[in-house]
Amino acid sequence: MRSYLFYVFLSEFILGYAVYTAFFQLQGLDPAQIGLLFALWAGAGMVFEVPSGILSDRYDRRLLLALSPLLKALCFVVWALVGAGTLTGALWVFALGFLFWSAGSSLKTGTKEALLYERLRRDRCLRFYERILGREQAMDTAGITLGAVLGGFVGQVSFTGALWLSVPPLVLAALVAVALKDGRDRRSRPGADQGPGRGRLHSEASAYLRHLRQGLSAFKTRKELRLVALYLAFGITCIGALEEFDQLLYRALALPVWSFGLIMGSIGLCHMVASLTAHRLKAYPVLLWLLPLISGVGLLAFGLADRGSTLAFYFLAYAAITPLQVIATARFQRAIGPNNDGDEDGESRATTTSFLSLFMAATEIAFMLLFGLAMDKLGILPAYQAAGLYLLGFAVWAFWRGRRATHRDRD
Repeated sequence: MRSYLFYVFLSEFILGYAVYTAFFQLQGLDPAQIGLLFALWAGAGMVFEVPSGILSDRYDRRLLLALSPLLKALCFVVWALVGAGTLTGALWVFALGFLFWSAGSSLKTGTKEALLYERLRRDRCLRFYERILGREQAMDTAGITLGAVLGGFVGQVSFTGALWLSVPPLVLAALVAVALKDGRDRRSRPGADQGPGRGRLHSEASAYLRHLRQGLSAFKTRKELRLVALYLAFGITCIGALEEFDQLLYRALALPVWSFGLIMGSIGLCHMVASLTAHRLKAYPVLLWLLPLISGVGLLAFGLADRGSTLAFYFLAYAAITPLQVIATARFQRAIGPNNDGDEDGESRATTTSFLSLFMAATEIAFMLLFGLAMDKLGILPAYQAAGLYLLGFAVWAFWRGRRATHRDRD
């Protein structure tokens, strides 16, 4: 488990996180173009998501987890070459970097969650799943936080330097992935004992179609999966998309580059605390609508300000959403199975999770395009305020869904 958590940390220990959006702006892109770039990033993730989930269900998950950070490293190499003047800073070059990033992230999403769940199930420790998932989220945030803090100081001197220094931790993460253990029994692992020739090709094709059918069937037959998917896609994804524009916000507030990492680090600490305590909150369904409400109020309060003096509201808005990601993700994994249309042991868990990621990527594209357009036409702060209003509406929907579920249970 330590190797797994170390892998999660290294995969997100990226100094370039503190500066890459500002780097795009300095290279001549406006907010609408940056929003389009983020949408292309999410769109590429949609293309890769389900095929990568099928590969994960068919083969050793460790191989995909090793390849994931290497592809992501190529993204920062491309951008660093732009900063060094080796490549031109055209929109397509930045999109190429995001193409590598999306491919790498798709190999990790679904695969990572399935590996953790299956390992805990094998060790008969599923009762601790939310707690360990919270630790994973905390390590993920710790990597982002430390990388952002260091990246802010390095970026004060050189944006290109911060991008180059993002590469070594990703290479190390690939090496750590090799030491992980696939929780499935090797003898019963799909694709483990296939012979060569045409028979194997036919078997592989049949297996891919089976995983697709089982993944789709899970959503068709289980209302819980559909509801959790809607919650994650239209609630959690909104904040995730907005967060990509934060460096434009810092520049609009005339904050120095070295402070970018410190602000991101402060948000990261809030995320870590919220992640580590999330398992204690799963027994309180009222939080499913109350926390989005708090987040929306925080963004509204922050959006009304024209100075950085109210960053506390900004921190509150982000921290309030974090526990929900842990709780909803755990709820989704538990709802997958087993016994989904012949999926006797959650065989298509990664594929099913990839369908969720595909849906979330689709809504993320919409959010990124809308936020980019709003910032270009209305301004940075009004766009954050509009996001707050949206979250208030989402909280009302979550409250209504919760009331309906309560009445149905009573009946």
